[in-house]
Amino acid sequence: MILVTGATGLVGVQLLFDLTSQGSTVVAMKRSTSNMTVFNNTFKNHQNLTEKINWVKADLLDPLSLEKALINIDYVYHCAAFVSFDSKEVNKVLEINIDGTANLVNACLENGVKHFCHVSSVSALGNKLVNGKLTEKAEAFSFKNKSTYAISKHKAEREVWRARAEGLKAFVVSPTIIFGRGDWNTGSSALFTKLNKGFPFYTSGVNGFVDVRDVSNCMIRLMKKQIDGETYILCSENLSYKEIFTLTAQALNKKPPFIKPPNWLNHIFWRLEYFRSKISGYPPVITRETVATSMTKSYFSNEKIKKELNYEFITIKESVKNTCKLFLEDQQ
Repeated sequence: MILVTGATGLVGVQLLFDLTSQGSTVVAMKRSTSNMTVFNNTFKNHQNLTEKINWVKADLLDPLSLEKALINIDYVYHCAAFVSFDSKEVNKVLEINIDGTANLVNACLENGVKHFCHVSSVSALGNKLVNGKLTEKAEAFSFKNKSTYAISKHKAEREVWRARAEGLKAFVVSPTIIFGRGDWNTGSSALFTKLNKGFPFYTSGVNGFVDVRDVSNCMIRLMKKQIDGETYILCSENLSYKEIFTLTAQALNKKPPFIKPPNWLNHIFWRLEYFRSKISGYPPVITRETVATSMTKSYFSNEKIKKELNYEFITIKESVKNTCKLFLEDQQ
């Protein structure tokens, strides 16, 4: 039996769709407060697949609920994580991502789980470049100038490797920025909402991007190969934010961004947003970390996963086009 954590999120829902489409019966883990919108939008025309999904309520911070959820489970895909760059949520990010992962792998060891797939992030990689790109060998992780989220994902990986040393077969996938049907108000999915409203600005940064269908497909294929002790970067292409914003705006039939604010103005933006957040009580839309990322040029290698699976990624142009189609469907 298979269990998926974070089963109502961007990656988790796609994984549920792909696994059930392939005939698998899946135990899907959620919290009592989980938002089911992404799941409902994805499965609304596939009710037959929902019959293969058994929902279980459990919390990463409740070890007893995890042990119950893992009864008779052989394979675990750990997609759950808390993503926030809000300074008020530092402790929550660390607790859910690190302690939650520790609780989960401990329960896996206790229940005799056969294989574990951990969804990490390229932000958890070290800083060493190979031919100008970050690879899976970038082990020299520096905590300096890293976001709380990046630190939490790096330490979560340590918990996975600790559990592997104790007998749990495991591997890690490290996606770049993921495109696909998600919560259109948060994370990478919020980009489509912002550009649909008309957004004239772009930044100088470069980053890696990947389609959620590729993330799910690679995870399933690696699990079937019984990969153990390896990390794989999942990246289709490295593109500038201007290219991404332009592709998205065009697919939404909106005007592409045409204003590049100077760096000093970007730093003023996040400070103003910080004070707005303090006054309003709402989470900041722009933070120091997101501004820094938007101006950083990061390139990632996908050679290892391509070689392992003889894999060809969906192009980002096609990914953006498909995600925009899903976005517009969900607005109706």
